Amino acid sequence: MEVSTPTRRLTVLVVDDEEANLHLIEDTLVPLGWTVVSCIDARAAGQFLAGARPHLVLLDSVMPEESGIEVCRRWRAR
Repeated sequence: MEVSTPTRRLTVLVVDDEEANLHLIEDTLVPLGWTVVSCIDARAAGQFLAGARPHLVLLDSVMPEESGIEVCRRWRAR
């Protein structure tokens, strides 16, 4: 199966408390032409979102400080 890369780089924000998951997603998406911004927690992701608009957000639903669902609700309320 041939995979084409986008004509412009798209940005994905990945939020996960497991570093191994962040590396796996980055290793998968970067060769496909994505720009990957990895954050280990919602606080760091919130700082990134304060000044940027990614094309896609991959958000872990089970994190120790705050669930991904709670994070998503808070972000959408802004």
